[in-house]
Amino acid sequence: MTTFRDTRRGLVCRRLVSRSLLALLLLTMACSSSTGPDGPVTVLVVNETCHPGPCVPLRVFGFPALQPQTPEGFWGFELGYVSWAVACFRLPPSDELRVTNAGTGATTTYTWTLDEPMAFGALPMYSSMSMGQPGTDEFVPTRSEGWIVTLPGGTTVTPDVACTPPGGLD
Repeated sequence: MTTFRDTRRGLVCRRLVSRSLLALLLLTMACSSSTGPDGPVTVLVVNETCHPGPCVPLRVFGFPALQPQTPEGFWGFELGYVSWAVACFRLPPSDELRVTNAGTGATTTYTWTLDEPMAFGALPMYSSMSMGQPGTDEFVPTRSEGWIVTLPGGTTVTPDVACTPPGGLD
């Protein structure tokens, strides 16, 4: 920036530069949009076992991309059951896993949020969670307000419009 000393013109130039930068900053903030959705993030799960049928009820899980090694298997959280051809689930805003070292007693907490990658997996309804594992490609939930995936065999999670789970989105 050019500095003029003790002249009327120098004071005007400094003010114009300062005001221009402030206006540019405010305009940038006003015009920028958030990359995430305004509300909850949902997933529409298509139950692949229903075609040709009969439908096999499935437990649907979300698996954070960050997977610490534990004797219990993969870290995941249950979204619910899909008993018919389709079901809609609301993704939780976050999940935590606490791992305690048996030797030292030290506990490490792992946190997942909607801004971080995850994948889906599905198991027959009466299977143990410890048998669950990711089956789809990873995706970042906040990149769309809704997603669609076919389970148990589909690997692609595709952006879609938000669906409405039973009980609504509240």
